[in-house]
Amino acid sequence: MSYSLYAFGSNGEGQLGVGTVSDKLHTPTKAPKMPPCDHGYKAIRGGGNHTLILTASGAVYGAGLDRSGQLGSQAPLEDEDENSGRIVEFKDLHLDVAFCAAAWESSAYILTPIRHSTTGIVNSGVYTEGRSLHGELGRGDRVDSYSVSGSIRSERLERVLDVLPTTLPGPAIDFAAGMYHYLAVLEDGSVYGWGRARSGQLGKTDLTHYSTPSRIEDIPFPARKVVCGQNFTYLVGNPASGEHIVLGDDKHGIQSKKPESVKGWKEIGATWNAIFVLLEDGTLMAWGKSNLWELVPPNLPKLKNIATGSDHVIALTEKNTVLAWGWAVHGNCGNTEGLKKPLSRGYVTGQFNEMEFDGEVVQIGAGYSTSFVVVKDGDGS
Repeated sequence: MSYSLYAFGSNGEGQLGVGTVSDKLHTPTKAPKMPPCDHGYKAIRGGGNHTLILTASGAVYGAGLDRSGQLGSQAPLEDEDENSGRIVEFKDLHLDVAFCAAAWESSAYILTPIRHSTTGIVNSGVYTEGRSLHGELGRGDRVDSYSVSGSIRSERLERVLDVLPTTLPGPAIDFAAGMYHYLAVLEDGSVYGWGRARSGQLGKTDLTHYSTPSRIEDIPFPARKVVCGQNFTYLVGNPASGEHIVLGDDKHGIQSKKPESVKGWKEIGATWNAIFVLLEDGTLMAWGKSNLWELVPPNLPKLKNIATGSDHVIALTEKNTVLAWGWAVHGNCGNTEGLKKPLSRGYVTGQFNEMEFDGEVVQIGAGYSTSFVVVKDGDGS
């Protein structure tokens, strides 16, 4: 069985992994070096100008800007040619990874958990790389990873070098990043985070940032899933109860407009300034900044899944069609020339762009003005 990875949107640093560099790519383009795929990926994560893909086997592949070491470079890169500091096709980076996330100029990985033979205690190591602007490397005062002594690429976890001294006390079940902060949800429902904290995105604190992974105490329920906006965090609990919480300032009504419950949630997402909740019945609800584009367009069909970028949404319908709306200037909503209404200040709003692919769409992903679609090829081979 074969698969194809299509990418479109912002590609000024090669972050789409299609082998070329361009500020805008409106046509979904097949990645020439597609990471190994088994009916989709465990995660597709976008940072400021880089992309991470985590396979089912725990291997991480990356594309895009690597000038700050966010994709593993071990020394500052010089501008020797136009592609210096860029990875324009997906390249294998690390193994033994359970979860990955990407912030503005950094990447973070939660490693496959280890059970200590004598105590039976399970810990999850964390590895980070790139540039730290607000403690998001989780390495104390260290602001870059150029001095990191080695890669986490290994056949055996024991060979991993320079994992953070602070480990997570259990297996993770979810991991997400905002612009400058990271949040991990553990199997017991506890939450740990690090990075920028000034806006309350890491809970109530007088600190401007957390420079090491720290437990977030003010979560009133066991968390199940987390997504991050630019400067906020959104956590949900058991879908049967619908408990949820927003950490951060009430900018654009991100706090005050949230519904009492999200009972029956199936998937959640966040753009920089809005929150999206897909319910089990296929309907979508959203709140947050909506003065530039309508967060939920009218006549939206029943959805199977959603993926949210920095300022746009990709959705997969129950009929295997891909929809996109929101910020569209870089091509991340596809070719919009056939829309009934022209773009409004660069946004697809009050409508959605519909795209079809040759084969079954098995996964969608989105990043900073980037979009990804994984397709099981139509020939069924």
